[in-house]
Amino acid sequence: SAWYRYRAFLILAIVVLLGLSIFGLLRIRQLQGGATSALRKSRNMYRQLLLPFHLQNRDDGSQVVKRQRLILLMADLVNFKEVSEKEDHEVLIQLIDDLFSAFERIGELYALDKIKSMGETYLAAGGFTALTNVEVVRSMEAAFAMMEEANRQKMRAGGRGSLGFNVRIGLHIGEVTCGVTGWKKKSFDLWGEAVVEVARVVRLGSERYIHASESILEYLNHEPKFEFHPLHEESEQYQSSGVYQVRMHRT
Repeated sequence: SAWYRYRAFLILAIVVLLGLSIFGLLRIRQLQGGATSALRKSRNMYRQLLLPFHLQNRDDGSQVVKRQRLILLMADLVNFKEVSEKEDHEVLIQLIDDLFSAFERIGELYALDKIKSMGETYLAAGGFTALTNVEVVRSMEAAFAMMEEANRQKMRAGGRGSLGFNVRIGLHIGEVTCGVTGWKKKSFDLWGEAVVEVARVVRLGSERYIHASESILEYLNHEPKFEFHPLHEESEQYQSSGVYQVRMHRT
């Protein structure tokens, strides 16, 4: 009888251990599934935060969105090297942050999303929902508001004994591919010939002026508040660069 009691106890112990093992495995799978779901949700939320407002909450979950003919605005700090060599590092960073933060705030008012800032360059884009004359006008008005702010900040910097930045701005409309890339440190960015072209527009321009490509002129040629004056560049023959200096009439 003692043997039968021992045998029954042993069987019961084995059943209990098997039950606990099965429960543990199921619990681990449940936790793994929950962790994977939470991680997926976290990554999606992070991705949404990186995207411009008009591209957020897409139902298809796509990683890359191809948008044809976005408005690109690029600002360049012409005397960045001179300022960086003469100013204290803390002062330099503060000057950059003040200016680019102001650009971002202005962009919010004119539906221009900041894409990135890299060194002396600031890039923004508009027209994510629709590309109309109204959107192009607003982008051009944003450019002039940014230039006014840059001039104000340069004057304030001069009053404090700092150099401040001389800025030139260019606008172009063209096709880009945009999306979020990266593994741990993700970022939203744009790619395409249009990005190269807006950089060329800025490079050919002069500090303290707004410049535009012919693609902008197509939309604003009949807008009375803007004047477009063509620039030229040297080649074997003296040909038009397709870049215009823009002036705006105040009303």
